[in-house]
Amino acid sequence: MDEARIDLSPLDPGRDPDRLERMVRSVLARAEAPPPHPFASALVARGRVAVVVAVALAALAWAPVLAGKPGTAPAASGDAVATVAAWAHSGAIPEGTDVYHELGVNDVR
Repeated sequence: MDEARIDLSPLDPGRDPDRLERMVRSVLARAEAPPPHPFASALVARGRVAVVVAVALAALAWAPVLAGKPGTAPAASGDAVATVAAWAHSGAIPEGTDVYHELGVNDVR
């Protein structure tokens, strides 16, 4: 094994304090926040407006429910989704109803 020593003195920051200071300042200068981009700022501003509009529309859609106005339950028809929704709204499945038949499980496709 070679016992030659490696000279690491060029890596010593105390050897050239001016060079170290220049390096630190250059790193700090590059680390500063870049100036805001006008297109990105406009895009974010428009996105905020779109979110506010979406929240307002959602609130308007929920207004009748929150006001307590009961909706009319859909009449039992050939539409399985409307039928099951009516059962869910009433909280019970009518007596003597075949759920599988009503949902169309026995339909041949």
